[in-house]
Amino acid sequence: KTAFAATVRIRVAGKSDEDEKYLQDVGTGTIVHSATGRAIILTCAHLFLHIEVKGAVVEVDVFEDGKAVTYPAKLIGGDHDADLALLQIQTSKVLPVAQLSPTIAEAKPGQTMFSFGCNDGTDPTRLDTKLVEINRYHGPPNFVCTVDPVSGRSGGGLFSASGDLLGVCSCADRKTHEG
Repeated sequence: KTAFAATVRIRVAGKSDEDEKYLQDVGTGTIVHSATGRAIILTCAHLFLHIEVKGAVVEVDVFEDGKAVTYPAKLIGGDHDADLALLQIQTSKVLPVAQLSPTIAEAKPGQTMFSFGCNDGTDPTRLDTKLVEINRYHGPPNFVCTVDPVSGRSGGGLFSASGDLLGVCSCADRKTHEG
């Protein structure tokens, strides 16, 4: 329940930093910190790829009592190599927060996991999966799971069976049907 309640939909729109064309993307995020006045959301950095961040419009839909409440958001940090980004929204109350896993070492191939994401920009849904492999790809630490996520799930949280946040959805391999 907490993982679902901490899941948000993200919309990003702005000019291309390459050719001035208008770009937009939709993704998912997870609230990882909240206090009266603000909340911090973890998502993937590729939602902002090739968009001039300075003039971009970023909106976050928080699902409160079954209804989407839209907040303007600000990109406060990120790392394109790790494909992680942090957003901040201004709130008038404390929002549900996903519990970060105290250790990644507990993750093992075959382990049952789940994620939440906004398929093609719809309301968040749960996706059950299993861990296939750890650190298959060069670069930052990564998990490979049994299901290739659809567009819009990028940035959504990957959770252990107990509900701890272990990772962020960032890619899909359509040939192997893994993500």
